[in-house]
Amino acid sequence: MGRLSKKKLIEFADSASTMVDAGLPLSRALDVVATQRHGRLRAIAARAQQSVKHGATLAEALEESRAFPPLFVRLVEAGEVSGQLQKCLSEAARLYEFERQLALSFLSGIALPAIEYVLAIAVVSATLYVLKTFGLDLGAPLLALGMGYGLPAGIAALYFFVVKPLGGSRIAQEVSLRVPMLGKISQYVALSRFSLIMELMLEAGVPITEGARRALQGTNNAAFGARAEKVCDCPLYTSPSPRDLSTARMPSSA
Repeated sequence: MGRLSKKKLIEFADSASTMVDAGLPLSRALDVVATQRHGRLRAIAARAQQSVKHGATLAEALEESRAFPPLFVRLVEAGEVSGQLQKCLSEAARLYEFERQLALSFLSGIALPAIEYVLAIAVVSATLYVLKTFGLDLGAPLLALGMGYGLPAGIAALYFFVVKPLGGSRIAQEVSLRVPMLGKISQYVALSRFSLIMELMLEAGVPITEGARRALQGTNNAAFGARAEKVCDCPLYTSPSPRDLSTARMPSSA
C-alpha cells in the first residue's frame, strides 16, 4: 500500500516518543499509539505492537510493515541500540516536520508564479485567436504557444509517470545525482541524512564500519545505499580509510 505520508510519520513518532518518555514499556506504548490513531496508522501500530510483544525490535517491526522509509527505521534502530529511543523518535519527528514545512513553503512559493504563467499564456492565446480572424499567418506564434503549454506539461508527465515510480531505484537516483542543480540538492539531502544517523550510531557505541553501513542504507537514496557494503568492506571495528571511500566511488553530482 506504499509508505506513510510525512504527516503520519510525524504523528507516529510524536506519540511513540511521548509514551516512551512517560516510562511505558514499548509494547504498551505501541498499544496506546494504536488506540490514539485511526485508519492505516492504527493498524500498523497494532501490528508493530504484536511483533514487539513476540520478541522483535521496534525497528524490525517497522521495517516489516514496509510503511516507514529507511531513514525512519535506522533512526529507531539507533535509538534502540543506544538506549535513547525517545530521543531518536523525537529527532525523527523534528526531521520530518522540517521536510514537510520545506515542501509546503516550496509549493506556496511557486503557486503565484505558476498561476501568472497560466494566465499569461491564456492572454496570448486569446490574442492569437483574435489575430487569426484577420487571416494572419500564425504558424510560428502557435508553435511557441504549444511549447509554452507543452513543455511544463511534458516535464510534469515525466516526473509523475517515469521519475516518481522509479524514484527508489538505483538507476533513477544515479541519473538524478548527475543532473545540474538537482544532483547537488539530492547529494546534500542524502549526506545530511547520513550524518544524522551516523552521529546517533556513534553515540550508541556502534562500530564505525557498521554505523556507516546502516547510515548509508538509511539515506533513502539507492545510489548511496548501493555503496554501503563496499565502503564498509574493511576490518570490523576500524574506520573506512580514504582509500576505501575512493574505491567505493561515492555518488557525486560533479
